[in-house]
Amino acid sequence: MNLMVKVSVIIPVYNGEKFIEKCINSILNGTYQNFELIVINDGSKDNSLKVLKKFDKNKKIRIYSQKNHGASYTRNIGLKKAIGKYVTFIDCDDYVEPDYLEQYIHAFKKNTNIVLGGYTKIIKNKRKTTRPSFCSWDVYRFSATCGKMYEKEFLEKNMIKYGNTEFLKDVILNLNCLFKNANYEFINYAGYNYVYNADSISNNYGRKPEQIINIFETIKYIDCLAHESGYNDSLYLINYYVNTYLFMVFICCRKADYLFLKKMLMNS
Repeated sequence: MNLMVKVSVIIPVYNGEKFIEKCINSILNGTYQNFELIVINDGSKDNSLKVLKKFDKNKKIRIYSQKNHGASYTRNIGLKKAIGKYVTFIDCDDYVEPDYLEQYIHAFKKNTNIVLGGYTKIIKNKRKTTRPSFCSWDVYRFSATCGKMYEKEFLEKNMIKYGNTEFLKDVILNLNCLFKNANYEFINYAGYNYVYNADSISNNYGRKPEQIINIFETIKYIDCLAHESGYNDSLYLINYYVNTYLFMVFICCRKADYLFLKKMLMNS
């Protein structure tokens, strides 16, 4: 393991006063110390910025503040500011295990562009761990940001960033990496702790029935990216699209007015 390799850890913060200190400390107290921590306050309306000021004197941390633009825009800003050879993203209400950075750095090989690991979902006092099964489908199954580390040069060379669509912004980044022939290394490790927050934006998505249409538009956008890149493994793509769309329909059926779905079906 090359201890001289710097990692950029990017954390967007929006109304995270209850969680952000634990998140930051999980990195600061880790076993791998050659990192920079880029923390961007995205127009929080609570005391997040006040909490962040506790870390003002820590030379490993760079703190920025901006008007609210959303997590994906903020992560893209973090990417521009990053100087590390590798980058990883952590949501402000999550935290990682002490050996998190070390495990990922150790997994990079000569031609590796992305190291993909698992995560542990925490809902109240219950924990559920999901790990890769070391197959091609894992790239689709683990298409969110958590539990990954990226070679920054690969992202820059291929102009890959978070999407500007309404939904699946992180999925757009990760599938675009696949379309650009990224080399993956899978690890049987789940040191990313995803803390389920019922009030988060992502967990409230799907309450509006018209978002079924929005997800379809996003899928078409991803399909265009695949076509432009010459990616032709349509079996995996179609499976992913069907699973994603059916999941959104389920969410909307559970949270929204059934009359919308009835009207949509009658008019189709």
